Amino acid sequence: MSRKENGNGNLKGRRKYFETWDLLDGSGDAELFLVRLETIARTYEWSEGDKLANLVAALHGDAEQLLITCKGQVEYEQLAEKLRQRFSTRIEPELARLQLRRRKQHKSETLQELAADIERLAAMCAPRLPAEECDRCLGLPSFLDALNDDRLRLELGRKGFNSVGDALKEALYLQSWTDIRSRRFPESLQESADCSGSDTDDSGIQAPPCRVHRSSQTQHRTVKSKLSDPCTCERTCAARTE
Repeated sequence: MSRKENGNGNLKGRRKYFETWDLLDGSGDAELFLVRLETIARTYEWSEGDKLANLVAALHGDAEQLLITCKGQVEYEQLAEKLRQRFSTRIEPELARLQLRRRKQHKSETLQELAADIERLAAMCAPRLPAEECDRCLGLPSFLDALNDDRLRLELGRKGFNSVGDALKEALYLQSWTDIRSRRFPESLQESADCSGSDTDDSGIQAPPCRVHRSSQTQHRTVKSKLSDPCTCERTCAARTE
């Protein structure tokens, strides 16, 4: 069969064997390898025999020794389960739920790293739950609870997101604005800006003052400086007398 698409436009039968497989030697996570293999198998509509052939061809080192115990008579699911038990870092759902409840953002941990680990633990908590439902019901609440910034958590909670990815995008935006504001305005200037009437929401995250407000402040300072100048006042009174 040619590697190009057939006349119906689908991918069936395009590739039965991948020559560029990374070897599974027992040093990596077998679960990640099997997930990748299953994804490719669904794309190219492999049979169980095709999946078994690709899996056996990728085994090397300690992982290859499992073939001796099988004595050449094994099905794909049986071999995959043996690899999971021996070389997978997957944890039981009960332990994953416990870790998810106790998960908190570390001091030097980025938002992206936190979100990725939350999604990983949420998927382990409910392997049979659809991905979108797992993300919305388990991942999103855990991501918000794990944040070490209370104001950011409050602001994200008010938005009503449906996934960890959406909440992460908004969190990165708010974090970038906070970083820019802290670099442009030192702490002393920020305190004076807070007293000048700039907009601040209930979460404590300050928004930039509007242009109308800034122009009115400028006009007020100009009038105030003219009134405080004695020379200006004398010239104004003399002009009125004439």
